[in-house]
Amino acid sequence: MTEKKFGIRETDKKSFLILATAAVVLGLALIIWAEKVTEILCYVIGALLLLYGVVDVIRYFFGESVSAFRSGLVDGALAFGIGLFFVLKPQAVSTAFGIVIGIVFLVDSLFKLQFGFNLLHARDKAGWIIAALAAAGIIMAAVTISVPGMVVLWLGILLLADGVMDLVTVAVISRFEKEFKKKLKSVVSE
Repeated sequence: MTEKKFGIRETDKKSFLILATAAVVLGLALIIWAEKVTEILCYVIGALLLLYGVVDVIRYFFGESVSAFRSGLVDGALAFGIGLFFVLKPQAVSTAFGIVIGIVFLVDSLFKLQFGFNLLHARDKAGWIIAALAAAGIIMAAVTISVPGMVVLWLGILLLADGVMDLVTVAVISRFEKEFKKKLKSVVSE
């Protein structure tokens, strides 16, 4: 029977820290250059979709594969249409993107709220910090969903807040883990 270890694995901690740092950096970039980032992203994604659409349609008509289940014509036309929409209507894309991202961050913040409550349940007062940050994340996510015109700015703020929450979470869990191991050691040695 294998013994279960309590706490966070070192590789998980490093991955979490790298992702959290990346979220902070990306969040700051989105806050500083919100409009430009939106425009550039829409044009890049739109251009890629346009290219994919054209290639898929050409492959449909000139490709060697023959199958009743081929959908290159519809896939290509759809990708081309969506790409064209991205290029011509970046604000509408930003609005839809904001709603989706807001929902993702809402769910993420709800999980962080659960982590905070778990720590409080374990009698660690630092759980209040995580719970408070998660509550702020929930509010910010709700605003992102309801005010999509500010999506990139809010996305930057959300990424920044999420990165900070992740960094705080790792620090608190690491401290809790050390204290737990210390208490466990003292109980075992008695």
